[in-house]
Amino acid sequence: MPFPLSRRRAAARNWFHKLLLALCLGLIASSSNAQGVLINHGLDGSWYNPASPGQGMFLETVPSMNLLWGGWYTFDDSGSAREWYTLWGEISGDRATMTVYRSTNGRFDQPGAADLDVWGQAQLRFLSCHAAQLDYQFTVSGHNGSIPLSRLTPDLDCADSLEQAHSTFVSTDSRWLNVRGDWLFEPCVDLGPNESHGQEVFHFDGQQLSFEIDHYRQSGCRGPVEVQRYAFGLQRVDKILAELDGEMVIANRVLLTDGNGQTLKQIFALKPFDGELRLTHGRFDGRIDADGFPNQLFSIFAGQLRTE
Repeated sequence: MPFPLSRRRAAARNWFHKLLLALCLGLIASSSNAQGVLINHGLDGSWYNPASPGQGMFLETVPSMNLLWGGWYTFDDSGSAREWYTLWGEISGDRATMTVYRSTNGRFDQPGAADLDVWGQAQLRFLSCHAAQLDYQFTVSGHNGSIPLSRLTPDLDCADSLEQAHSTFVSTDSRWLNVRGDWLFEPCVDLGPNESHGQEVFHFDGQQLSFEIDHYRQSGCRGPVEVQRYAFGLQRVDKILAELDGEMVIANRVLLTDGNGQTLKQIFALKPFDGELRLTHGRFDGRIDADGFPNQLFSIFAGQLRTE
């Protein structure tokens, strides 16, 4: 049976690459009715409240870790001393939930680290490419409030990328994009010193999972590339479980949506194991997502490799 993606790959790749910037930045809103924009490195830079000039924050995303970092520069209540806070936390769609740390006891241009104390929590939500809202709760000092933020430094192609986005795109995080039913993972993933994966395209027709992976023999997705093609039988069992070649698998992240609109959460990686391909997926932390899907790591043996 021919690999389902093979007949469409050349045309699809050209279409995908027209939106490459948008895909890499993960700038696609989850629907045409979305009120915010997905956090991505196009939002990196300086932000401030125009009503409070002279203070603000620098933001930087870490897409590989799905984290957002912030440096918040402000003053104390009296205005006589400067305050420096560091924010660090996990990204979820258009917002990040972060721990706030307060830096003290540092010395100008002197060796040695400053003290870093947990000071509270903050939630940062991006309403557009140029507007955000910071809600903070300082458990130590008792301060809490909400600050409207505006971009201070120039827009890093956020608006242009959003304009290129197609309304049928659905993004589940800053890396996975649903392109008219096929799933595309664009960033480079290093598997070791001499191995990496580039673009991955997945297709699910309700019975079979098919995917292609750009496989490189060097890190950083450099050098010659080999397109690896795979196909596996996949059947839905219920909301959380699916059956893959006879093995039950627990879902992790949104990857596939079947014809009934039910979503299977899964993340895949293929590794050789005792002469066969082992399919591993997930993140072993035992937590439960807000929608009830467990984030638990399972390993199973994959089926037979099929090529054109």
